Amino acid sequence: PAIYSTDLTPSNFDNKHVLIVGGGNSGYEIASIVHRRSAATHIMSLDRVKFAWDTHYVGDLRFDEKVRIE
Repeated sequence: PAIYSTDLTPSNFDNKHVLIVGGGNSGYEIASIVHRRSAATHIMSLDRVKFAWDTHYVGDLRFDEKVRIE
């Protein structure tokens, strides 16, 4: 079932495989919450992720959670 960010309760993701659609700042913020409870967390985006620390553009991803991103 689809769960939207407005319905985000971390316990809903216990031991589940989670797919987050959208690779923007909010997608990564949700992933940082969900990955602690889920069995696996995946992020899907149409475009390559551009990090603000590489591009120096404030509109790109400004994610600073210390999580391994592959």
